[in-house]
Amino acid sequence: MLTAAEGGNEKDVTWTPLITGLLVDGEHSSCALCPPGGVLVRGLEYTVPIQLAAPLEMLPFLPVGKVFEIWAGKTVGHGTVMLVFPNGE
Repeated sequence: MLTAAEGGNEKDVTWTPLITGLLVDGEHSSCALCPPGGVLVRGLEYTVPIQLAAPLEMLPFLPVGKVFEIWAGKTVGHGTVMLVFPNGE
């Protein structure tokens, strides 16, 4: 998650799941981020499960190693796909 100085949120995310947008190669989908402990502190890196609202449409754009943006009216974070469960597990 980006810090406020980097253009991210003004406050840490303290609710879970975080319903937000995922942007990759011009494609956008709603998603839910489920951080361990339910908190995302700005400026830290996380390994976070992401549940896509439209997995069938988005999975072709999300191979392992793909970089994506977390979008909430602006880019508030970015990440790299580490593992994909194609059946929505």
